[in-house]
Amino acid sequence: MERPRPARVIEAEGIARNIACLRVENSLEQAPRPGQFIMVWNGSDEKPMAVTRISQEELSITVKKVGPFTEALTRCKPGEMLGLRGPYGRAFDLGFRKPILVGGGIGASPLLYLASNLDPKKGRPAIMLGFNSASDAIYLDEFKRFGNTQACTVDGSLGLTGNVTDNLPRLSGFDCIFACGPEAMMLAAGRMAEAAKVECQLLVERYFKCGIGLCGSCALGSLTVCRDGPVFFWKELKQTEFGLFKRDVCGRREPLA
Repeated sequence: MERPRPARVIEAEGIARNIACLRVENSLEQAPRPGQFIMVWNGSDEKPMAVTRISQEELSITVKKVGPFTEALTRCKPGEMLGLRGPYGRAFDLGFRKPILVGGGIGASPLLYLASNLDPKKGRPAIMLGFNSASDAIYLDEFKRFGNTQACTVDGSLGLTGNVTDNLPRLSGFDCIFACGPEAMMLAAGRMAEAAKVECQLLVERYFKCGIGLCGSCALGSLTVCRDGPVFFWKELKQTEFGLFKRDVCGRREPLA
């Protein structure tokens, strides 16, 4: 297995409620394609993370505080060392001419990297981003550089009111949905795309242990997110437990809240 490559922290900046953008030196030998993940090691633990931005010199990841590991990342100081390895996994298929990007919460962050990699000669994509409230919104101004962006919030404090899938435009004008966010949101997006006869690609987040498809903690039926994903077409997931069940830290299946 590849060893983590040392990367010095440049900055950890809070950008929304419980969310920070972590900038680190780019020590990867190869740049991830949109949708792929990297493994981030902080000296005691290692977790998969999506890339938000990347250049030759540095890369950014967006971190939401949900546990000890992510909280430690949000508190990193300039000069501290992390370890990076990757990229891994299956990327988005970018061979579509009229996509719509649908992001929910922290799931908007990998879509920013995707948006920056879309071919501008094909036109500006539509981008729909949903958050619980205005204090949770991230990267709206940057998304507007790459596509026609609309935000919505559950409490109505920013943009349209309601869930992002409730506010999607008619899908007949698009040929693919690129989605990342809560599974319930992506489940709804997949079903809507199927009804409209539109392709749908979903960037799935599940609990990882090994990251190479051995432990089964990220299983979706016969698929594993780390090995077969993290990007899947809806037609691959619609007959699995996706959106209905998740796995706990021991790999046991339990209902998705």
